[in-house]
Amino acid sequence: MKNIFFFISLLFCFHAGFSQDFDAYDKNWATYFGGQGTRFTTSVIDSEGNLIAMANILGDVSSILEDEEYYNQFITTQDPQFTYNSNLATGFNDQTLVAKFSPEGDLLKAVYLPFYVYKINIDANDHIFISGFSEESGLGTPDAWFPNPHDELVNLFDKTILAKLNLDFSTQWLTYTPTNGAVFDFALDDDGNFYGVSYTNIQTGITTPNTFQPNFMVQENSEEQRNGYFFKLNHLGELQWASYYGFTTPGSLAYDGNAEIIGSFKAPVLAQYEDYYLTADAYQQTPTQQVISKFNTNTGQRSYSTYLDDTLLITSFTFYNNFIYCSAYVFNTLIDDNLISPDAYQTSHGGMLDVYLGKFTSRFTPIWGTYMGGSEIDYNNLESEEIRVKNDAIYITGITGSNGFINSTNTYQSTLAGSSDIFMMKFSLDGELTWGSYFGGNEGENYSSISVVNDSIFYLVGDTFSLENISTPESHQEEVNFHPSTTSGYNMGNGYIAKFGPEEGLSIGDVLWKDDFSVYPNPSIGKVNIVGNSQTPIEYIEVFSATGKTVLEKEVSNLEEHQLDLSFLAKGVYFLKVNHAASAKKLILK
Repeated sequence: MKNIFFFISLLFCFHAGFSQDFDAYDKNWATYFGGQGTRFTTSVIDSEGNLIAMANILGDVSSILEDEEYYNQFITTQDPQFTYNSNLATGFNDQTLVAKFSPEGDLLKAVYLPFYVYKINIDANDHIFISGFSEESGLGTPDAWFPNPHDELVNLFDKTILAKLNLDFSTQWLTYTPTNGAVFDFALDDDGNFYGVSYTNIQTGITTPNTFQPNFMVQENSEEQRNGYFFKLNHLGELQWASYYGFTTPGSLAYDGNAEIIGSFKAPVLAQYEDYYLTADAYQQTPTQQVISKFNTNTGQRSYSTYLDDTLLITSFTFYNNFIYCSAYVFNTLIDDNLISPDAYQTSHGGMLDVYLGKFTSRFTPIWGTYMGGSEIDYNNLESEEIRVKNDAIYITGITGSNGFINSTNTYQSTLAGSSDIFMMKFSLDGELTWGSYFGGNEGENYSSISVVNDSIFYLVGDTFSLENISTPESHQEEVNFHPSTTSGYNMGNGYIAKFGPEEGLSIGDVLWKDDFSVYPNPSIGKVNIVGNSQTPIEYIEVFSATGKTVLEKEVSNLEEHQLDLSFLAKGVYFLKVNHAASAKKLILK
């Protein structure tokens, strides 16, 4: 119980010290990572505060992609199940590089997985969930939904998979799916259930009774018969229910925390099916290709559905405090005036392609919205996690070729540096810009994903062709790693990982939450000195892991200074309390 009170106090103190209006971000550290063609597309934060990022390996030079020794230099294991396999690099490179970094920028673990990862998420118990595809047929676990690929699916992109991984990246379960494309998006609920959306041409045997559409819908005068498809698996990877969904191609999916999932779908405008995608209380009755639908997580029955302005192509949305926050492509000026608020950050469409950010009710009625973009192409990546909402703030990232649309004070990088850069922006829940910046070097950056730790720390991961302005001195990999055969400097790109937080010279580990004691050195390799003062001598010391577990308790005798030996603990982040205080200090062991 005392650990619960400790973390309530800890969160209170942290929030008081760094509010959601924090706008002094700097690049704390950044590193290239991986070999030629490495492209980070998505990332998550584990319970210890470590960043886990996943990268695909792409490129067009077979002699490089077949070099196992070259690519295996970047990983931390020689276990054959986790090493680079050139047999998977023929045609489409069907494997993923996973890297785990500490908050200080130290590489903790890196492995290869024998499948291409499309989406990733992590639950409160540090189970990692992925969707993707593989050329391999023997990866499934025995009791999963489909231990082997469905008999009717034979193409590479038809061998789609879902998996639940442990924190050491070993497989807890893996199932193939009866879908023609990767599971485009998925969501998790608090009980570890998994909800996914895709499409399929399999017409029998893959749905369950009493869902919204258990029977396949055939489209007349069409050679390609394909239905949208959504489903629920339990925490063991076993099917709970599944349903078709008209002639749709799915986009994004989110769980509302209250027994409903919401999905975006593209559907052809066919007169005989106009009412199929509507419920009586729909926000928009006029048919378009953009459909937004909600489904009951217990039954798979539809509870709400509406059309939406199809000038938008929704790329991601998430629930937060019963509201929906959405990002999208915008191809032109929106038809629905309600989607852009009069006092929006940017009220007019910028150019060739813009990004959209909006807030909606749980029934997808617009509350506010804004364009983001300049005269060139600005966009989100469908594979990346480009929008996050945490601690009453919205974080969004994407790719931009435009200059001048980020109007932010105290910005990290005020202008475009190369042919394309990353943009990263933070908004209040009311749509007001808190902070924004470009990030990039002399060439181009093509992917970005954002992961948020707290009010004042976030990470970017992606890929870059730039040779400067990316990494920081003494980082894990300061320079782009070229394959030895690329004497001409042919650049297939490297992955990057960057941490942003308080301005240089001030780190969260240095923040003094309570002035009664100090700790040095911090970070430490094991031994730390705790210094009190004559008014508050040290009598009792507690050390907690990042998950709240007590790892040391010690009584001392009214000392003003005490040396603590913590060399028995693993490297990582801990919290130290003195004299049962409500506040604590962050301590890093390395």
